[in-house]
Amino acid sequence: GEGRTAHVTIDGVRIERTGENPGAAFSVASGGLDLVIEGENSLTSTFGHAGLRNGENPLAISGQGSLFAEGGGAAGIGGDRKQNGSNITIAGGTVTAVGDEPGAGIGGGFMSSGSNITITGGVVTARGGKFGAGIGGSYGYDLTGNSANVTITGGEVTAIGGYGSAGIGGGYWGFCSNVVIEGGRVTAQGGERAAGIGGGEGGGGNDIVITGGTVTATGGEWAAGVGGGFNGDGGDMVISGG
Repeated sequence: GEGRTAHVTIDGVRIERTGENPGAAFSVASGGLDLVIEGENSLTSTFGHAGLRNGENPLAISGQGSLFAEGGGAAGIGGDRKQNGSNITIAGGTVTAVGDEPGAGIGGGFMSSGSNITITGGVVTARGGKFGAGIGGSYGYDLTGNSANVTITGGEVTAIGGYGSAGIGGGYWGFCSNVVIEGGRVTAQGGERAAGIGGGEGGGGNDIVITGGTVTATGGEWAAGVGGGFNGDGGDMVISGG
């Protein structure tokens, strides 16, 4: 229910939706979810749905186990097709999120944004589908595939963008703002013509702050490691440590 938080532990759970039984494998329909992962778990959804769908409902993931979440034409963790993926916190566990064309690994589904995403610990791998960021937005030709307020303070994070999409930031034609990295080990690989951290193809990357941690950011062809994608601006970047 709205204004309430469910506390759920999964341990050795495998949910795979099929064409005969379509939908999201796991959905936060209302309110918030505090999800603890133990053992090995996997969530696979059919076309149009995120593997672990929260939309903009608060989602916190912790624990000592592993979670594999794969969307179908949507985000691995975050939004369904044409749904934003926001208010996501990962504090522990081994989390692998795979978006399917054109969804982000963690963040928005098709033509949607990813925002307010925080990683404080764990081993996190986020891979965007074609036109989707590893962490952030998805395909955004109408300026919807943006990313804002991504914070990493710890853990080991690998973010790989799909074609035209940032490792951390905007999807294809998506913009990026307010990325803060304070600690941890971060590897961000942009897809072709997209920044490692920043904008997707045609999108800018602004307000990027690195104060600590070990950061490797590699842009695709004709794009910045940190900043703008191809034909996109980069600005207001501060690196003061790490």
